[in-house]
Amino acid sequence: MAEQTTHWHTRIQHWANVTPPYRPHPDSIAKQVELVGADSQAVMVLGVTPELTSAFTNVVAVDSAEVMINAFWPGNTETKRVVFADWFDPLDFTPTGIVGDLSLNLLLYPMHTKILLQKLYDQMAPGAVFACRVVARTDKIITEQDMIDLAATRSWHAWRLLFVQHIAGTEGVAVYNDRKYTRFVEMFPDRAALCERTGWDIAEVSRSMDSYRGAPGYSSNPTRREWLAMVPAAAEAVQMIDVGDYELAELCPILTFRKPV
Repeated sequence: MAEQTTHWHTRIQHWANVTPPYRPHPDSIAKQVELVGADSQAVMVLGVTPELTSAFTNVVAVDSAEVMINAFWPGNTETKRVVFADWFDPLDFTPTGIVGDLSLNLLLYPMHTKILLQKLYDQMAPGAVFACRVVARTDKIITEQDMIDLAATRSWHAWRLLFVQHIAGTEGVAVYNDRKYTRFVEMFPDRAALCERTGWDIAEVSRSMDSYRGAPGYSSNPTRREWLAMVPAAAEAVQMIDVGDYELAELCPILTFRKPV
């Protein structure tokens, strides 16, 4: 059976056009390496994010999207391999560190988030560190008028992150992909006029939003407090670390914790 087309197919074709906060920033990668250790024995990467898989010496990347593996995995070596599997599947190794970039936002909050973090914690080696950059929704509700006003001052990719937070704050933490498309059309039926007013590239705007139309899946947008509540109770050194000065870095902290020795 052919793989179902998703918004990821569109995104990988235009990855070069994506900027932080949706793309990893070098400062965030450097902090994750500092927390976990560049030469940690078995670093699990949640996904195949190139910036992360290239940052560590010993890597096991786990991804259930074949299209992502085909696009971004350079090939297995003696110290790096990819596993085509779901993050909830049993592991055939013991991670000495776990990293990801916005990976946890792809889970259905709260049940799937809490279950996965506990599962990963149980399988981590003693002393192992978890460090994943996440999108953490602001406590303030972002209104429709806020989004209209912010369009004049934000880059396209920063604005669309805030747009998802607008939906999450008014409709629920988990935002389904198709709802991102329909809400955008509701607010801005004249896309050309929007792009003329903001200076955004209409081709990039269309690629981003049209890829969500009818697409399966969702993204979850917990607040910092809600993220911290998901961490296993036995974990140590639980923190949300702010890193970098890129646009909206304050909404993309690194969630980290350590398993006691």
